[in-house]
Parts: sequence; structure tokens; C-alpha cells
Amino acid sequence: DVSPELDAQYNNGVTLAYQLWIMWIWIDKFRPNDIVTRAEFVTALSRMLYWLADGQWVYYETHMQKLLDEKIITVADPNMKELRGYVMIMLMRSAENK
Repeated sequence: DVSPELDAQYNNGVTLAYQLWIMWIWIDKFRPNDIVTRAEFVTALSRMLYWLADGQWVYYETHMQKLLDEKIITVADPNMKELRGYVMIMLMRSAENK
């Protein structure tokens, strides 16, 4: 759902996210201006950090549980709307765990 021109502005990051299966089943569009749910964000973040699927797709619950276990998230509400501040906190916690 992203034009080649917009993808180029993102340094082809949208294409790369699909090629690496970060944006894959259930996250099938980039939607750069939409609100992101916690389920969508933790799935993408977990795929980047741990690649839990081992080449298979897994439901968001598995990704969410891994991030809970790692204390990257503390609230497991899949419908929660992600705010920029929440995303930054999760990214900071992710960096601390590496």
C-alpha cells in the first residue's frame, strides 16, 4: 500500500520489512498514517528481536507473551492503541535487554 516513491523516502524500509517477514500475516499493509494496535506492534517488534516463528507464522499472543516475559511490555491488551511514547519505552526496554 506504499508507492515506490514513498518507499524510497523510507530508504526502502517498507519493502525490506516485507522481505524479512516483519510485516507479514495479519500485518499485511504498512498503513503509515493509521493507528497501530498493541497486537500489531508487539508482533512486528517481536519478529525483529526474536523471530519466534522459525519460518512459520504464530499468533500475536505468542509474540505478546515473549515481550511480557522479557519485561519489554507490561500491559497485554491487544486492542490498546499505541502512542509514540509507549513505542519509545518499548524500544528502550528492547535495547536494554540486548
